[in-house]
Amino acid sequence: MKISLVQFNLPTNTNAGLSYELARKSWELEALKLAGGYTLAPGFSQGVWKSESRTYKESMAIYTVACEPRVAAALEDAFWRLFPDQEALFVADLGPASIITRPQTIAAA
Repeated sequence: MKISLVQFNLPTNTNAGLSYELARKSWELEALKLAGGYTLAPGFSQGVWKSESRTYKESMAIYTVACEPRVAAALEDAFWRLFPDQEALFVADLGPASIITRPQTIAAA
């Protein structure tokens, strides 16, 4: 199975300044169910982006998910459902990924 490491930057707050913690927790459950897991970078990142009508300053949680393209698309769909006031989503395909299980011939130390 070919998988990629995909980065999703999810906002910590709505455009009105309300917490998106519950939405992020729901998205995490989707990532766990669909991809089998995710990695959340420590802390929050600050970002700025401009739309046609305004400039946004946002605090974002950075998630990486190793998954197939169809799973990344499903996680994008979950984002739009869970974060209804957002105008854009930053997603980056970071490249090929592998999940390697422990070989039977190598014992733990």
